[in-house]
Amino acid sequence: MANHDPKPKSLINSLVFGFIVGIIVPFLSFYTTYIYGASRVYSNNGASLSEFYDHLRTTNILSQILGLATLPDMLVFFLFIWTNRYRGARGVLASIFIYAVMVFIYHYSE
Repeated sequence: MANHDPKPKSLINSLVFGFIVGIIVPFLSFYTTYIYGASRVYSNNGASLSEFYDHLRTTNILSQILGLATLPDMLVFFLFIWTNRYRGARGVLASIFIYAVMVFIYHYSE
């Protein structure tokens, strides 16, 4: 049988650490989308982040991109689960719910 005992309380296995990681990862994912997407949208590779953001808003795909940016959080969530760091996993899950509410509100306020 697998050992399902939770890890003792530590910095990594805390709600706050999981929440902070869960908030940062979608930002990094969105920035990666900007780096990859700006070179495909603009021919001169010189698009600023605000120009890329405006392009996503005018094409009405910003809420979809923001929603997809949270997908790497699921990998982080499962990494916490697989390593029996359940408190950290709760923090990541809380950040996912907050992002989901924000994307939902943004999507229906357009």
